[in-house]
Amino acid sequence: MPPRIRNYPFSIPEMKEITELFDDIILQSDALDVAISEFKRMIADDSEFKMQYKEWCDEEGLSERTGFKEYAEEFIRQREEKWDSLTDYDLDN
Repeated sequence: MPPRIRNYPFSIPEMKEITELFDDIILQSDALDVAISEFKRMIADDSEFKMQYKEWCDEEGLSERTGFKEYAEEFIRQREEKWDSLTDYDLDN
């Protein structure tokens, strides 16, 4: 069973944005597939979260089936680029 995300369960209205939860899921998971599994578990367990996710997908123009995965892949790519830019700087000096 994948690890549980800390601070969950929570009240959805307490969240500033759903993407903050996405970030937490991704950061606390060891790999993309673990993050996706945890996300799916949370969606299955919380109908209010599922509705908020559906609204987010509609606003972003993403499918509910792939929305979280696409977000997670982009999040990870951007984090890797930040680390790469630090490495590039270190190599130039």
